[in-house]
Amino acid sequence: MKYKLPERFKLTRHAGETRFWLSDKLDISKAIMCDSLKEAFEKIESYLAALEKIEKTKLPNGYAIVTNSIDYKFILTNQNGTFVASDSFEQLVQEATKTTKLDLQIDALNNGEEIEV
Repeated sequence: MKYKLPERFKLTRHAGETRFWLSDKLDISKAIMCDSLKEAFEKIESYLAALEKIEKTKLPNGYAIVTNSIDYKFILTNQNGTFVASDSFEQLVQEATKTTKLDLQIDALNNGEEIEV
């Protein structure tokens, strides 16, 4: 099977090492050490799939999901700078939804409203 490195990625091998860095040129903070070219292409494939999943998912109330690396963990953030890290994208979507619902209930109670608990 033939592979071509997507434009946004760069491979760098340092003299005297057999391992190399795979980095995302669009976000230079995202890089990972790889032992083989096959491993690098597997990581690229899963990373791009994660970015696509993030882009397609709409989250409530100021929440966002990002990755912390090419060999990612998902991170759920909100406008207050609070974050939760997880390997499970779905878990973070549920957390954002649950927390938003709780925030709305707290706001309603603070505004003198009656809510169903």
